[in-house]
Amino acid sequence: MSWIASVVFYTEYLPIGTPTTALLNRTPPSVNPFKIKSDYVKRPISEQGFKFIFEKMKELEITTLEFNPYGVRMSEISEFAKPFPYRSGYIAQIQYLVDWEESGPEAANQHLNLTRMIKYINGGLLENTPMKFL
Repeated sequence: MSWIASVVFYTEYLPIGTPTTALLNRTPPSVNPFKIKSDYVKRPISEQGFKFIFEKMKELEITTLEFNPYGVRMSEISEFAKPFPYRSGYIAQIQYLVDWEESGPEAANQHLNLTRMIKYINGGLLENTPMKFL
């Protein structure tokens, strides 16, 4: 699958099999507000650790968890080859996504607080490294 085909595949509002030319349509359907927070993983997470994360996600109504494994190959690539700060020593990234349909600052603050809470709760399990800039 080409990169551009993967963009179409991961675009939730386009049905599977949609041609890549559909991306030329500059008026997407309405999109709900959302927030994504990330954690970076240095040590493997135990089964109990994952159960804890999923339990808290359910409790806080965090709707999506995306797990991006980096693998050993990332640490073999020179930091000067590609600008990517989380290279050596990190085995994965976890992203938590919250989206909501309500409008207004009160709804936004409530949902943004959920993402802050999951990061705070998981702080002991995961590497909470602030973003690095090259």
